[in-house]
Parts: sequence; structure tokens; C-alpha cells
Amino acid sequence: MNAITSEPGVVELTREEGRRMLDERTRRMLGMTLEEFEAAYDGGTLDLERPEVEHLITLLPFAR
Repeated sequence: MNAITSEPGVVELTREEGRRMLDERTRRMLGMTLEEFEAAYDGGTLDLERPEVEHLITLLPFAR
């Protein structure tokens, strides 16, 4: 099962759906918007030792 639909299989997201998903997670996990997270990532100011940051970085391809 996947967490999005509770159905087995793969779910494809549009870029906009990926951005919404990642924005929700960055707000919940770090208290910042996706745009703030992307700016901090691109600027090299994120604490890469934080597991939450590592997790969110792996999801960036869904938003870009």
C-alpha cells in the first residue's frame, strides 16, 4: 500500500502535486514553507545533520 491512496502500487504526482506534498511536509517538520526550504537548500544554510532535513532533501525532485 502507498500512503497517498491506501491502494497498492505506484502513484505518479504532477509537479504541482509534488510541490504541495513537500510544502506540507516542510511546514510540519521544519516550520518553513517549501520556498523557504528551497532557498535555504540552495544557499547552503540547512543543517544537513538533521534527519528531517535529509529526508526532505530526498523529496526535492518531486517539487523541482
